[in-house]
Amino acid sequence: MSSWCSRPLYRANCLDGPRAERALALVQARRPAVPDAARVATGGQRYTVRSGDTLSAIARRHGCTAQGIARANGLRPPYALRPGQRLDLPACGG
Repeated sequence: MSSWCSRPLYRANCLDGPRAERALALVQARRPAVPDAARVATGGQRYTVRSGDTLSAIARRHGCTAQGIARANGLRPPYALRPGQRLDLPACGG
């Protein structure tokens, strides 16, 4: 049984070269920190994503909308969240 790493096409296009360098840069990239003034505008609430969280579930728990959270945090569909990710919660009720 051959592994994906031993396949020449995969090795040539995914493990070395510009595609691999771009992928590594994207993985290592960090979103710029939210300035304090922007955090004040969102009400100052922050939430740390836990395993299994969805944007709509977080919104329901905190009394706001998924679209509002997505907009405040620069998220785009499909709204993939990572455990440990910190979200600003704009105008959330609790």
